[in-house]
Amino acid sequence: MRSEGVPSTTVIVAPGAAAEARFYLPFCEYLASTGVDVLTFDFRTIGESRIDATRRRVSGFTDWIEQDYPAVVAHARTHGRGGFLVIIGHSAGGWMGGVQPAADKIDAFVGVAALSGHWRHMARPHRYAHWLAWHLVVPLACRLLRFWPGVIGFRRNLAPRFGLQFSRWARHPEFVFSEPDFEGNAAKFRGRMHLFQIADDPWGTAVAVSSFRDWFPNASGRVVETIPVEAAPSASIGHFGVFRKANASSLWPRIAHVVHGCWRDNPVARVA
Repeated sequence: MRSEGVPSTTVIVAPGAAAEARFYLPFCEYLASTGVDVLTFDFRTIGESRIDATRRRVSGFTDWIEQDYPAVVAHARTHGRGGFLVIIGHSAGGWMGGVQPAADKIDAFVGVAALSGHWRHMARPHRYAHWLAWHLVVPLACRLLRFWPGVIGFRRNLAPRFGLQFSRWARHPEFVFSEPDFEGNAAKFRGRMHLFQIADDPWGTAVAVSSFRDWFPNASGRVVETIPVEAAPSASIGHFGVFRKANASSLWPRIAHVVHGCWRDNPVARVA
């Protein structure tokens, strides 16, 4: 989406795991109205990014991280009118954005419920269900059924590699950063980082978000801001609520303020 005029900033809005880009379109339209160009996308096998059945069966998170994400960054760098590039990553779209190979091509990173998914970081009693899922249920289901059932995952059936990869990472205290290449990609990020932690999110707890932040030692700034439940008109926000239209007037300006602040504080774009 192109804003009116000539913007200084291009923003990539990266969806959470198995969430479709269309869920974020109202937020993208709002953000474009504030004067930035906005790009969102579907990861392969999700929404409009349909691929043939053979490739779909062998896809995994590493394909999203190592191929899809850097391709979108390259597209934004080539076609975006704003020289300053910001990623707004929701949930998995956040943690994947920090470990993908083009992390050093990003000027600022804004995470919304971007987290370390180690099961111990989840809120009680949810962590016990996570322990069971990642240690037993998901690996077993993926091997027996040859797909990751949405009822024990992200509400959408996915290829078994997704479940086997995520369960391996979620069992490890270092989560996805246990992969040396991914840890190295995170270390290359030198832009500003602003992470929104949602107070009533049972997955993106304060510990989970802070643990994610700590893997970016060379970021020029690493802010964690907690959004209290009372900041929204609804009784709860949760893991997905920030991007719901019901919270547009109360929460979306917070994110836009950070996006514009990142550019004002550091208007020199990184060399692509």
